[in-house]
Amino acid sequence: MMLIIPQFVLTKQLHLIDNLWALVLFYVSGNLALNTFLLRSFFEGIPRELDEAMEVDGANVWTRYWRLAMPLARPALATTVIFTFLATWDEFAWALTVISTETKRTLPIAIQLFHGQNSTQWGLVFAASLIAILPVIVVYLVFQRHFVAGPDRRSRERMIPCSSPPNPSICPARRSSSKPPTRETSSSPTWARSCARSRASAPASSIWEN
Repeated sequence: MMLIIPQFVLTKQLHLIDNLWALVLFYVSGNLALNTFLLRSFFEGIPRELDEAMEVDGANVWTRYWRLAMPLARPALATTVIFTFLATWDEFAWALTVISTETKRTLPIAIQLFHGQNSTQWGLVFAASLIAILPVIVVYLVFQRHFVAGPDRRSRERMIPCSSPPNPSICPARRSSSKPPTRETSSSPTWARSCARSRASAPASSIWEN
């Protein structure tokens, strides 16, 4: 609430009074700090060994970012999406302050208008409240499955690309509970020997071309 006055002054200087861009600008800037804090703490929890394994296989910085960090960050991204949506969808004070045109008002303001000085249209209030709750439920149902997955579980699900089935000695992220073979022997499985030979003959940079 104490930020409304400086925000209103800045909005007036930017000539955004009664403009929907005023809502977008301050909703984004208001949630940016929290989202940055959440994502930074989550990225720091990604195992360093996975990044080093991809670097050894020839993956550059962008490849490690898109194929390792982003898939593992789905729980954090889902969290930030839900928090940001809830903070902006139900926001009332700033929208009431900066928006005056009826056609531009947000849903919480429209629900408040059903409360009159002498009477309240409870049927319309409950109907509008139900409409306001439905998007929140949909967003939660879409992203809730990502909450149960942390960096360790996502690292097991999003394996580093390798021949199928992979050679555990070359793809550390796919190591099983049993001790992987350290060298190619006659008792090694056929897929392990073929994967090792193909990785040894191919240049490291070609592994991540796709």
